[in-house]
Amino acid sequence: MIDATRTKYQAVLDVQYSIRFNLISTRYYNRLRILIPGASLLAGMSAATPVLQAIPYGVMTAGVLVALGAIANALSGFTEKAIRHDIQRQSYLELLVRSAPLSVEELDAQSNDIDRRWSNEVERLRVVAYNDNVRSAGWDAEVMPESFGHRFMRMLA
Repeated sequence: MIDATRTKYQAVLDVQYSIRFNLISTRYYNRLRILIPGASLLAGMSAATPVLQAIPYGVMTAGVLVALGAIANALSGFTEKAIRHDIQRQSYLELLVRSAPLSVEELDAQSNDIDRRWSNEVERLRVVAYNDNVRSAGWDAEVMPESFGHRFMRMLA
């Protein structure tokens, strides 16, 4: 059931939120795709061995990090997730471009259709995207508080 008080402006703002959310998610996955192998490489560098030998369990910890990094990189599918979010963002951009003649109900229906086709989300990025979206619309009073986890995700994205 459609909310009778929902305006076209709110529907467009929701589409803009989805664009922002998918942009942030794309950046997040692209950065993880680089960060995890980079950390694994750094932990496994032979140049770091003298430093690690001075730390109790340093070499063993570096070895575990290398192994975990390789496993995480192999199992994660970061590249595919980034591509999916970028395609979803492009779908929302296309919807935003053609939104002028659409009614609120049509806009919501098409937005929901995109959501159903591309469901893949990191929950902590929702608040980050929401806050970015309401700030860009000038609604600073509507900003949600961000926990340490949200701020960390904002840094990664």
